[in-house]
Amino acid sequence: MGTTPAVPQQSLMREFFGLTLKHAAVIFAVTYGIGFLVLSIHHARFGLETTEPFKPKVFSAGVLFVVLTGAPCIAMARFLNMFGLTMPRTQVVTGKGAAYIVPEWILDFWLIAVGLRIGSGVLFTPLEILPRYPGYMFWVIFCLVVLTASGWLMDLNRSPVRTIITKFVLFASLVAIVFRYNSHEFFLQALWFYGVGLVFLWVRYLRKQQSATYDWERQGFALVMIVAFFAVFVYGHIGSAYGGGAPIRIDISFTRATAFSTNKTDGGFLVDQDSQGFYVVHQPKDTETHFIPRDAVGEIVFHGN
Repeated sequence: MGTTPAVPQQSLMREFFGLTLKHAAVIFAVTYGIGFLVLSIHHARFGLETTEPFKPKVFSAGVLFVVLTGAPCIAMARFLNMFGLTMPRTQVVTGKGAAYIVPEWILDFWLIAVGLRIGSGVLFTPLEILPRYPGYMFWVIFCLVVLTASGWLMDLNRSPVRTIITKFVLFASLVAIVFRYNSHEFFLQALWFYGVGLVFLWVRYLRKQQSATYDWERQGFALVMIVAFFAVFVYGHIGSAYGGGAPIRIDISFTRATAFSTNKTDGGFLVDQDSQGFYVVHQPKDTETHFIPRDAVGEIVFHGN
């Protein structure tokens, strides 16, 4: 019976766990740093100039950013057949049609982005999944039109130009439908998923163009814009139960008069809190935030999102 020397095995285990801990530390630091940036930008909307660095909310903001950024990246990776992620193919595109594959991906991804927003709808407040008008029958008719067009008008091998034109018409129609019949926030959140997918496609293209060296610093501006867009239009609409920054509706009982209210009991929305007190607004979309010291608060009733 053969035996394995104990010393080399221990050395291998130490190296493995050493690399794992290093990677975990880097991932944690990046996630925490992004979360701090997201929270700082979000708080700036309410006039808050400082953010306490050591609080669980910072890490949860970073995790939300990573998850909601990773989802459209994985979806786009399926289009690109990357990382072993493939989509079922019913047609092999050759000849002139191959030059139109990327525009087709760009146009088709809007539907994926809307699907991702609908699938993650439970995270957002208020809950919004499908348009309130014109109703389900409209969507049934729209889907039938898409399926019919897919079978009769869209074939990159036979007529790539006609296919792209048809897909563009369907793309523009779906963008108009979401913009017209959903809330402004829903549209921007779907635009977030769509934009991240396109940035992923763009970065993939740049890597192929610069296979020898890749200048990551050139993409720093794009990363900052993505983080800022997430902080302003996405994070502030995610319920606090999921680690988001949507203000929480509360009722406050005061022990003394404050600038927020002269009444003994009043309602508002909690933006954040620290060891000194609470940051409260009258309405979720207000930008004038009131700081209420803890000694001025007798009781707070939380109503959630």
